[in-house]
Amino acid sequence: MNWLVKSFYLIFIFPAVIALTFTVSARPSDSAQDAWPVTQRCLGLPVEAPDAPFPGMLVTVADDAVRAYREGVPTTYVLAFAGGNFLRGASVSPDGQLIAVPNGVITAVTSSDVRYSVQEIRIVTTETVPRIAVRIPWRASFPMGSLFTSTGDIPTVQWLDSERFLFVEGLASEEQRWVVVRPFDAGAQPETAAVQDALTRSPDGSRTVAVRSSERALIDAASGQTLVGLPASADVSRAQWTPDSSTLAISYREGGVERLTLMDTASGARSDVFVFEPYQKARSVRWSPDGARLAFTVFDPQTGMNRLHIADRAAHAVSDLCVDLEIAGSEPFTSSVVWSPDGKSLAMTTAQAVPNAVISIADVETGRRWTLLPASGELSGWYD
Repeated sequence: MNWLVKSFYLIFIFPAVIALTFTVSARPSDSAQDAWPVTQRCLGLPVEAPDAPFPGMLVTVADDAVRAYREGVPTTYVLAFAGGNFLRGASVSPDGQLIAVPNGVITAVTSSDVRYSVQEIRIVTTETVPRIAVRIPWRASFPMGSLFTSTGDIPTVQWLDSERFLFVEGLASEEQRWVVVRPFDAGAQPETAAVQDALTRSPDGSRTVAVRSSERALIDAASGQTLVGLPASADVSRAQWTPDSSTLAISYREGGVERLTLMDTASGARSDVFVFEPYQKARSVRWSPDGARLAFTVFDPQTGMNRLHIADRAAHAVSDLCVDLEIAGSEPFTSSVVWSPDGKSLAMTTAQAVPNAVISIADVETGRRWTLLPASGELSGWYD
């Protein structure tokens, strides 16, 4: 029988962070015996920020604006304001150089008939003085509460690579379709995507997750054929692919509890990483850039705690980092935690031990943590 190892940390700051670890063992519950063992590896208390410049660009999404932060600027700067821009539909390209922003109007026909009309997609640069690089005329509308607006907004732009993205075309009163758009090819017309019911696509574009006849499955993106079935209770909206598209992290319910599992996308083989208490849920699931580690939070609606964990695939073990994060309301498009491009650090939004929420940066190996700046929305991504 496996044992659950718990480590307790005493943290002192003078003149540096020193972690003293005391280890005890406890027998796991029967429902968690097939999951990976959990160890507490608490992050240190916030210390002074390093002298080195901030590496890369951090992007946040709030109700009023999409903002970015990078070395060389004293605070965040705006990539897109609210108003005519549908910020929850905006998305940054994989290389971090561009952001695609749907733009249009909201029309209230009646109190129960509110429609989002996209009239243009703007491709904006993410440099410190952003500029609109391309304007793409568009024709699409989405009634509130429709297939695409379960969160009260519009579909999110899905980048296939830094030259192509997917978005929905067509009015709500007619047939709508996902199309492939090449914003920098002036002569190219949108092409109908092979799979129209995809909820999330693999980074290499070969597979998608879809729900067909109430059954959840992995779909071949080229042929539309079903490859592997998913658990009937799988939360497909939060499924997360490894960067190499080989593994899917997905949560599902079995025996009255939620489980976070890793599934091989070729064979369908699954390995449960974490088994939650009956009232707990998985939130903010994010892979490291090399696919070796998975960050996720354990959300407890009874206490409001949203505790950060990391699963290590090589060690088949989970670390509890003892940090309570803010709750991202627009998952899976935003998160409470994101990885640095080199996979060595985490950015997180937390109000633990501070009066107002901040963005903290933590070194995953050393546990050293410092405050970057006040939080201005939910985290979207960290780019080179």
